[in-house]
Amino acid sequence: RIRTFEFDLLITPTRAGELTLGPITVSFDERVARRSTRRVFAQSEPIVINVLELPKLGRPDNFTGLLGTHAIDATASPTDVNVGDPIELVVTISGPEPMQGVLDGPDLAAVPGLTDDFRLSSEGWTFQPSRRPGERIFTTTVRATHDGVARIPELPLPFFDPGEGEYRIARSKPIPLRVKPVREITAADAVVSTGQAAVSRDPLTPTAAGVWTIERGPAVLADTSGLSDHALRRPAVLVALITPPGVFALAAAFAIRRSTREDESARRRRRALTSARQALRRAGPAQAVRVYLAEAFGATPAAITGADSRRLLTRLDVADADAAAELIALHEAEHYAAARANTPGGVIRATSTAGRRRA
Repeated sequence: RIRTFEFDLLITPTRAGELTLGPITVSFDERVARRSTRRVFAQSEPIVINVLELPKLGRPDNFTGLLGTHAIDATASPTDVNVGDPIELVVTISGPEPMQGVLDGPDLAAVPGLTDDFRLSSEGWTFQPSRRPGERIFTTTVRATHDGVARIPELPLPFFDPGEGEYRIARSKPIPLRVKPVREITAADAVVSTGQAAVSRDPLTPTAAGVWTIERGPAVLADTSGLSDHALRRPAVLVALITPPGVFALAAAFAIRRSTREDESARRRRRALTSARQALRRAGPAQAVRVYLAEAFGATPAAITGADSRRLLTRLDVADADAAAELIALHEAEHYAAARANTPGGVIRATSTAGRRRA
């Protein structure tokens, strides 16, 4: 009886030409008796891979290296705005994993006419973790510059289709907008008078009894009763007495709410660290990194890829972000074995010993 163990590893060539992979050597302990084993070594034949250059003919200017069929979808909120109001633009790019080349959203400045109608955010795109594999989400903010804007135009996403051997462009659907004008205050709105304004001199009369009454004489020194009942019933006095405590109460509530949010974020990171330690003992370091990032950022572990982990760990100021991302990228090969159909030479077979050596 022969037992065969098969391990799939997804590799990406970094240059064109004839590349040789292997030979790959593995070692394992073979049982030869009930209590006896011997060390066995095995070596594969080298695999020769011919890597072709992507064609230059027909290559779009904004091509970023996407391989395989991809799609792009865009949404905006709100769509009923005034000129200059912020509009959140959300772009979702979907395609076959590991989606190398999807590092950012599309270049909005290169979209024809978009910069004429919109002011773009100086911060660019913000990556948002997705809950589903094969999906990348980016957000940014745009602002309409005039009330003649009727829509956000379609956004292009160029990619190379290996099956057809040509470049193709996926496009999002245009997003209708309703932009209302905002009146601008100019120097013409200022009121300038060339003559001397008439002075109104109304006759002075004693004020009525109440909180604003000005009294004279010894009665002022003798009256120590404070506000009268009549004064306390005046709306202006009630507002003056009630408003300061209300403002302080709102400020205290806001401070408590902000502190609660920060405490919740810290608790979420502590829970993520506990889950990651459990995953480390159960499934190894790659799954531990996935579990930590998923719980810390509200995603699912299966949706965290090597490219995602590099961005998220960098956001957390982790020094070894590249090493952790490489670890997950190697582990991803077990989940995306469909890509091996396009790998010359068939499936790469190795033992777990070789996998640990590569990691």
